[in-house]
Amino acid sequence: MHSPSRRDILSPSSRRTLETLPKQIVSEALRSCGKGFQPAVKFYLPKLLLGPIYHCFQYFSYIEVNFNKTFVFIYITFLFSS
Repeated sequence: MHSPSRRDILSPSSRRTLETLPKQIVSEALRSCGKGFQPAVKFYLPKLLLGPIYHCFQYFSYIEVNFNKTFVFIYITFLFSS
């Protein structure tokens, strides 16, 4: 689900596109959107873009913890059943 967006966000072409935007045009567009919009985009957009990626990493850590607990439970059960 998040794999395509993760690839798009982290791709070098995406970074190049953001770096090649003319700063003057972007600055004027953000100023015309309303007071506080430019700082909001500056500080929150990166977090919003990386949110799905952190979400996946969190799930991977949950899976790893559950796998380790299950493995230990099965191992202990096997030891005491013999």
